[in-house]
Amino acid sequence: MWLANVPVNPRIEFGEILLPALLLVGAILLAALILVLIKRWNTESTPRDTAHDQLALFRDMFQHGEMSKEEYQRVHSLLATKIRAEEAAAAPPPAAPDPTKPAPNEPPGTSPGDAPK
Repeated sequence: MWLANVPVNPRIEFGEILLPALLLVGAILLAALILVLIKRWNTESTPRDTAHDQLALFRDMFQHGEMSKEEYQRVHSLLATKIRAEEAAAAPPPAAPDPTKPAPNEPPGTSPGDAPK
């Protein structure tokens, strides 16, 4: 057999295997960390188009004949719904009326807090 001629060193030190294995594991972990950081940097640095920007882009495509009227109408309705939802979410809730101030259509002195004594 060909393995019979290979010299065997029965005195392999534990560090002779452990150190190269640890270096290999460290290199793999470092490469994985670099890849994760590059991916995170790439996704954060790409600007996101707003629905308004997308709508303007599709409007230009339609005006230049790159989209049919049906395609544009379908995209327009989808983006218009998205824009309305974004604006509704961004709008602050209406403020509660101040009970000490009279309503705009009430004459002064007739608010509920001004009950006769």
